[in-house]
Amino acid sequence: MKIRDAKLILTLLLMTLALGGCSFGGFDDKSTISAGGDGSSSTDTKLTGVASKGLFTSGTVEVYSVDGQGNKTLLRRSTIGAFGNYSVRIPTTKAVSGSSYTGVVMVQAYGSYLDEATGQTLSIGSDAPLRAALANPSGTPTVAVTPLTELAVRQALQASGGTLTATAVNSANSQISELFRVDIIATDPVRADRSDAGFGNQGTTQEQKDYSLALAAISWLAKGSGSVAATLQDLNGSIASGSMATEAAVSLGTALKEFLASEVNLTGVTDSTLTNLGTLGGSTKKLKISLAGKLDPATAVGGVSFMLHLPVGVTLKGDFKNPDVVELLDGVLAASGANTSTQVQARYFPADSGNSATVYIVAGTTGSLPLAEILTLLCDIPPGAAPLPGDFWVSEFVAKDGNGAPLSGVGIAVPFTLE
Repeated sequence: MKIRDAKLILTLLLMTLALGGCSFGGFDDKSTISAGGDGSSSTDTKLTGVASKGLFTSGTVEVYSVDGQGNKTLLRRSTIGAFGNYSVRIPTTKAVSGSSYTGVVMVQAYGSYLDEATGQTLSIGSDAPLRAALANPSGTPTVAVTPLTELAVRQALQASGGTLTATAVNSANSQISELFRVDIIATDPVRADRSDAGFGNQGTTQEQKDYSLALAAISWLAKGSGSVAATLQDLNGSIASGSMATEAAVSLGTALKEFLASEVNLTGVTDSTLTNLGTLGGSTKKLKISLAGKLDPATAVGGVSFMLHLPVGVTLKGDFKNPDVVELLDGVLAASGANTSTQVQARYFPADSGNSATVYIVAGTTGSLPLAEILTLLCDIPPGAAPLPGDFWVSEFVAKDGNGAPLSGVGIAVPFTLE
């Protein structure tokens, strides 16, 4: 999409917001509403999720408690449905040696699955199941069980000397989620095709598509290495101190592109730039965006808008359901600093034709934006890259006062803070 289209979108956005009656573009001062529990009076913890390496078509899930010495105690066993789904209810307190357990729960899955790279039905045995670990589960958490959660378990075991502590589990889950650009625990993969159980369902989220494609890339690697076990061993060995070796990350990205271009790809997605996986194995950095300038103390900065240009290869997580209008995923751009009530809207323009990616940002408040930090943007960095704060730049900056009138004397502070 061209820059002039971005200007039109912003103009229409500002007009729409202005009709809302707020001083800058009509941002509403609404409190965030958090969803509560499901209202169940049960004290049990209900684990639900999907087992996938593609999706399991049958099999068994076993849930274990893990004590401080790494010893496992079986809590529940259940079957896996035809679309990889499972549901297991476990007590919130479980008598183990006369006491109640808290801490780590491990979910193991084994059975038959549909392999994305070959189209064949393959199996994972009970002697080497896929595993996922979760610390102190309560309520109704989603727990996917996949090769990525298996990687996280292996990383956690290494970090904790084989005892699988809660700290190690949380750290490893976050680490693998960052490397693979998706929440590996709370996101359920879907079938890697255009069926209603896969990409053809309008309710399938971008995160679910990305997860499923990441698993397909691992299947493609496994086809070349001879087995999933060998691929996981190689990937696990390539990860150290929260980073993946550049060579391994590049191989993973190549596998994704090869899968997308292959005849066995039934997802309908053929371009990796229309996913959030273009920087698989890379890092994620926070870009802090601040305002600077000199203003009369009585002057309120009601809002600002600007185009932010990203360094070559750097991407943002977006929803590619409509490639012409890409919205950022939740949490990618957020108000920060002293005024966290700032309202934010953005439109993402992925890189194309040799141009780096850009994002058009509108931020406003019913009060005044401070001449300080106002926003934080999560940027996905390619493997081996190390962009500098000065590699980010801004164009088309506009500021408005509390009455919506153009305002001079204020701008984006440079260089940015990148951490």
